[in-house]
Amino acid sequence: MDKIERKNESDWVKSFNTHEPIISQDTWDLAHEILSRRTKSCHNAPKQIFAGLLKCSDCGYSLAYLKGKADKPNDNGSYKCSTYNVKGKDYCSIHYISYNDIYAVVLGEIQEKSKLATSNRDWLMWELQKTANSRGASKAKGNKARLGQIDKELTKLEKRIDALYDDRADGTLSKDRFKKMLDDTEGRISVLQQEREEIVSILAKTEEASTNITRYLDLISEFSDIQELDAGLLNRLIERITVGNKIHMGGNKYSQDIAIHFRFVGAVAV
Repeated sequence: MDKIERKNESDWVKSFNTHEPIISQDTWDLAHEILSRRTKSCHNAPKQIFAGLLKCSDCGYSLAYLKGKADKPNDNGSYKCSTYNVKGKDYCSIHYISYNDIYAVVLGEIQEKSKLATSNRDWLMWELQKTANSRGASKAKGNKARLGQIDKELTKLEKRIDALYDDRADGTLSKDRFKKMLDDTEGRISVLQQEREEIVSILAKTEEASTNITRYLDLISEFSDIQELDAGLLNRLIERITVGNKIHMGGNKYSQDIAIHFRFVGAVAV
């Protein structure tokens, strides 16, 4: 009887997109992202809808959940940096936030953004596009114009090479002169082709950013009537939430940076 031999993954032959998918690639990726998150359940605690989403803004590790006090029915627990929790203050600060506070912040942010996406979609798209431009996808119009110029110059240079060979064939150009002019022309073509590749890459990122903005607006618009949060909703909308350390502003006032990184667009600062 033949034996089954296990091959190294490097020797596998993989074929992609050979069958109609049952689910979309986005849904598949999201499901595996959620499954890859390490989470724990806590007895006598609210359902951990933020599991795997809350991150320390300094060290980048997840925030650990702490159960609320049993004698306080409205105390739903809190979170603090897991590095601080395990290693102490010499490695990171506490980054404390209560469950109720982060819940209120995230719910309010989703409500605000979904309202904007439905009532003032064009303005929000414009603002998001400006943010994308500032991240390196700017000057799309100028890049397209430059791409047209490069293509025209490449066409001329290719014709010049044909003419050089004709001149060499009929003796108009000496061998040395022909070689120098050919090398100069091919060198210019190489420079232009490299510039062209860079511009095409930038334009592709611009197009991707525009597509992602549309996807974000379509997604956030689905939750215009949201009144409460759940894990499924959060994982569809959000990649991560970074929580900064509380800063005492005097008296009973504190400041704390919380950044919600939405899918497709990241943190939306509008």
